[in-house]
Amino acid sequence: MARAVKAAGYPMVLNVVLHRHNIDQIDELIALCDELGADAVELANCQYYGWAFLNRHALLPTQEQLIHAEAVTERWRDKLAGRAARCRCCLWCPIISKINPSRAWAVGAASSWPWRRTAGTALS
Repeated sequence: MARAVKAAGYPMVLNVVLHRHNIDQIDELIALCDELGADAVELANCQYYGWAFLNRHALLPTQEQLIHAEAVTERWRDKLAGRAARCRCCLWCPIISKINPSRAWAVGAASSWPWRRTAGTALS
């Protein structure tokens, strides 16, 4: 379907919901989105409401997983930035997090968004 969307000339944003059990595959997920010709990739961690809140102990990524995911996303952003047809990558981390339970942050989001986390700042 993604190839049909691109063949028809439409822009395409691919959204991937991340959690503890698939976040370690982030490199492969972004590679697939690139192969499919995505114009943007949103890597959104599961938001912990309802069923997900009740199961957060099984879904919430570890701090190490989030740090690794950020590093992989940054590498892909650098790789994709040099292309004529640029693919934007945005990594959304969980609102309920051991890293910072008071707010969410995004890596690669528009700089005008107040919750954008600046690359290189401490994860605490």
